[in-house]
Amino acid sequence: MRKCLVAACFASLATTFLLPPAGWGQQKPPPPNPNAPNLAPPFPLGMQRGTTSDVVLTGTNLANPKGVWAGFPGTAVITKEDKNGTDNAKLKV
Repeated sequence: MRKCLVAACFASLATTFLLPPAGWGQQKPPPPNPNAPNLAPPFPLGMQRGTTSDVVLTGTNLANPKGVWAGFPGTAVITKEDKNGTDNAKLKV
């Protein structure tokens, strides 16, 4: 019984230390897109339910937006008035 326990411990330790981790064979992830938009915290941070509000997004690479994704139900409209969407650092939604 004791020999069996020692053999099992030895086998588990040998496989733990002799087999390389799975991460060694994985490829590195691709670098992030340098032209991707980077957002600063939005303002305002919150609003009352059922009302409308203008949210100003600031950051870098914000010119020519295609759309806005939100993790809550609602509608986001990117207006074209006052040259909105042409500035790289500011976007009004």
